[in-house]
Amino acid sequence: MSEDQQDYEAGVDYPPMAIPGLPTNEIAAALAKAQAMMEPAKKDSENPHFKSKYADMSSVVTALRQALASNGIAYYQAVRYFDGEPRLVTRLLHSSGQWLEDDGVPLWCDKRSMQALGSALTYARRYGLQAASGVAPADDDDGEGAGREGNGATDKKKPPPGITKMREQLRAFCVEVRSCDDEDQLDLLLKTEDAHLAWANAAQIDGGEDSLREEIRKQRERIRTAPALGGDAEAAYEASVPE
Repeated sequence: MSEDQQDYEAGVDYPPMAIPGLPTNEIAAALAKAQAMMEPAKKDSENPHFKSKYADMSSVVTALRQALASNGIAYYQAVRYFDGEPRLVTRLLHSSGQWLEDDGVPLWCDKRSMQALGSALTYARRYGLQAASGVAPADDDDGEGAGREGNGATDKKKPPPGITKMREQLRAFCVEVRSCDDEDQLDLLLKTEDAHLAWANAAQIDGGEDSLREEIRKQRERIRTAPALGGDAEAAYEASVPE
């Protein structure tokens, strides 16, 4: 066992996937075979607020469980702390004893409560497992993909499937943020499913997370220094979501 491996076993806080000297050849080959067998995760749950569908944890597990198991791969997820920040870490374990581990999904909770933690864990488990395994949700772009076929160079000017809807959902959530009259109301909003969906959408848009973080910061500042913002909040935010 190398010195680095000994340090890791002794609890030295290495970032995940940065442990030198650990072989991954067998699990990498098995994971490649498993990914070739995986079906897209079905979007069979609905977000009533945005009237959109998404693949829940059950759908994700159904899409990958047989493919992983038939190639000798299991997974587990656990909360760990890195630099004082809680993260939900996903590890893939192979029958050879080799394993792969992600960097963890941050567990963002605005309040110290089990409800807030449970909500964050629900999303982190799903996103972490999708990313670690490589399974993807079934495309659900309402026919936009089919409409782009055969358009030649014009296609390159259009955003990827689903990005337009993500931007619209992100803008809608930012309007909700701007409508909060006090910090308690804002904190409650940030614990909802809408908030986690907004962060997920923001992560897919260039600069989206920074824009959303700044929008929340600005609203807290408005609440602390002046009455709640009035007027057309959606129009005011329109230009701040990256194209």
